[in-house]
Amino acid sequence: MDEHQKTMSYFARDTNAAKTLFLKMLKMDGIGPKTAYAISLLDRASLEKAIELTDVNFFQKLPGIGPKTAKRLVIELKTVVKENDFAKISGDDKVVKDIIKYCKGLGYDADAVKSLLSSYDGVIKKETTGEVVKWLFSKM
Repeated sequence: MDEHQKTMSYFARDTNAAKTLFLKMLKMDGIGPKTAYAISLLDRASLEKAIELTDVNFFQKLPGIGPKTAKRLVIELKTVVKENDFAKISGDDKVVKDIIKYCKGLGYDADAVKSLLSSYDGVIKKETTGEVVKWLFSKM
């Protein structure tokens, strides 16, 4: 909500990873909802590469980001954004969480399970849970 202009904006993302990134961006000093939304729309591979290479020019292409903000943004993103935020897990987030919880209950490391799930080729959904768990155990 912008009380000065008496307006309200809604921002929606289709994946949990994009939502998480958006919310982390909002917590950063000097980053508003429009900039956070613009960054959450960026291609994950390009964003990850720009953060890794400290590519200030990549962020300057975004509307409202100048050289100083881009430098600060890159440095903050290196410390705030972790690799698991860019996990390539495709599918139902609830099912993924259930699989991780199940494996953790069996004594497996949750981070190792997340890492393996990010390399799964298929789509993770309720109907394929058994297949995913069998594949996961074959890789552990």
